[in-house]
Amino acid sequence: MTTDEGDENRNERHKAGMETLRKLHPGLATGFTEALGEFAPELVRLTTEYCFADLYAREELDPRLRQTATLAAMIAQGVPDGILKNHFEIARNVGLSRNEIAEIILQLTAYAGFPAAIHAMMIAKSVFEEQPQS
Repeated sequence: MTTDEGDENRNERHKAGMETLRKLHPGLATGFTEALGEFAPELVRLTTEYCFADLYAREELDPRLRQTATLAAMIAQGVPDGILKNHFEIARNVGLSRNEIAEIILQLTAYAGFPAAIHAMMIAKSVFEEQPQS
């Protein structure tokens, strides 16, 4: 593969990743790029291409199940509030209900611990209070 072909492939993957991210969370694609694009363009590129062009585009898991796995991992890792909040919003956008999200968090008490679950439940609660489901 030539350098031009590699750059073209990278550009296509980036476009595909941004398109997937816009479908999952319309404001996040722009916000993520604006927040880090100038300071860490390679991090934005890698995240967009790998997470959203490669992983989220796979057909083996439907978006609800893929987001359930993502939430479980993020809650267990104790990711920062803003990132977790974005992923709760994505979970809503792919059709997970308030009750399903609460049940996912409850399930994690046994595996991630009560502090992680309580923290996640507080963030999930704020998402549903800010944007009640229609």
